[in-house]
Amino acid sequence: MRITISLFIIITIISCGKTGKQNQPDPEVTTKTECAKEVTFGDITFCLPEIEGMTECYALPKVKARADAFNYEGNAILGYYLSNETYQQVEKLDELSYDDYCQVYVTNNLKGIKVGKAELTQMATTMEGDFIKENWSDVKKKIEHSFDDLSIGTPVLIESYSPNPKVKSFVML
Repeated sequence: MRITISLFIIITIISCGKTGKQNQPDPEVTTKTECAKEVTFGDITFCLPEIEGMTECYALPKVKARADAFNYEGNAILGYYLSNETYQQVEKLDELSYDDYCQVYVTNNLKGIKVGKAELTQMATTMEGDFIKENWSDVKKKIEHSFDDLSIGTPVLIESYSPNPKVKSFVML
């Protein structure tokens, strides 16, 4: 089976919290948003984004098995989105070749680590800098070695933003 990946969006979310105040409202965050789906990583709960034209479906066994098969060791998948068109055929997912999906993941090394604003800023600067360029060749070799029919280019940082002072988000293509 040959899998073509021409559009692969990764959303990485890094956030900082105050030790001992995980469940108390944060005075710095003034907006309250409804969350369609929450996921937990360690003691932090994330609100998965809604993506127009896509359905989050990582909890479905067929989707989970397919996503996990291509997951890079050391990452935990929080959400996996299929285009609505592909999602309508989810029962035949094993037979499909698709390239329009989105994966939300975190690095397991960050589990349980409490960071403040200074560390959050430092991590964001690292992500926005040459981190990807410096480490991508190693990651690419490992992936291409595992999957002969897979060809991968270099990820590009599309957008970096902070929805509130305690969160940094990165969208990479």
